[in-house]
Amino acid sequence: MSTFSSRRALFKGAAALTVAGALGAHHAGEQSAQAATLDVMTTPLTFKITEASFDISGFNLSYEITGLQAVLDTGLYTPYIEAGYYTKEKGFTQFYFFALEPKKRIENDPYVRHHVISREVTGGPKADYGIRLSLRPRREQYTILRTIEVRPTINTEFAWAPFIVDIDMDGEYAPDIYRSCKAKVLLLDKERCFYPKRAVTRSDLMDAIYRGARSPKVKLPARSPFPDVSPKDERYSAYIWAYQNGLTSGWSDGKMHPEAVASRATMAAFFYRYFMLTPGRRPSWFRPTTPQDMKPGAPFYTESVWLHSSVNIDTSFHNKSKDFRPTKIATREELARVLSMLDMIDIPSSPYIDA
Repeated sequence: MSTFSSRRALFKGAAALTVAGALGAHHAGEQSAQAATLDVMTTPLTFKITEASFDISGFNLSYEITGLQAVLDTGLYTPYIEAGYYTKEKGFTQFYFFALEPKKRIENDPYVRHHVISREVTGGPKADYGIRLSLRPRREQYTILRTIEVRPTINTEFAWAPFIVDIDMDGEYAPDIYRSCKAKVLLLDKERCFYPKRAVTRSDLMDAIYRGARSPKVKLPARSPFPDVSPKDERYSAYIWAYQNGLTSGWSDGKMHPEAVASRATMAAFFYRYFMLTPGRRPSWFRPTTPQDMKPGAPFYTESVWLHSSVNIDTSFHNKSKDFRPTKIATREELARVLSMLDMIDIPSSPYIDA
């Protein structure tokens, strides 16, 4: 390289550093201006516990915070969630500590989040709990500027005796089944039975996805578009919603066939189409994985690869089975697993779910 070229490269590097420094100074100036106009001690914040309960999955904690975006925008403070319980001997004993640092801007107030905490680290269903929101300087974790505490009433209805009588409480699918039934996305019969090994039907898929979508309002036609579906059917709203949103168009014979059993590939197709209603949306567990028992061109290939990448259906495998088994008849316990791992039984408005 010539002396002239070296000097030119050096000049460009210095100029780039100058620009970067100017941009950094500008960003720091913006943060300083935000911090100057924000009094972290008095800025309006509302902290509300929406769920505090025990069940087979652990301690379920959900909350809403309004006013948090202004604090996060300064870049100078970190909000923390602290969960603990009170005893006469030790006072407050903390068992959970979580920094609220979203990777992207929270567009909508309030900030909503859900945690499932291992029961073993808590004080148990009978303990006296306190949930705290604390604000601390970003680089000084042990300096607390402000604390808001809520003493929630713990829902212990499902803490001890199982409310589902036909499942193994220690089974691999049990937490998914419990959570889906608690959320009323999947239902029990009058005897509180779930029938985990029962085959899933097309009707079951449409009803579960409809409930998982929080039962949107549907303009129901007085006359059914399918000869085998009656407007008096208790799942009529779910069928019409699925039809209107492209989850299914029925079979080639013009019928819906709601009672036809569904394979895993069929289940994949329904959930894939539901998620594609929101372009660019991906499940939080998504890891691109092609099952070894499927090849391009197979029925519902794209949909099956998507579900296999999103959900570990076969819980006997620590990470994921190499096979998807697309022709296997889907079961209700597998449906519960899919709903759980696709975050369809948690708080729907939260972009951040910890489970």
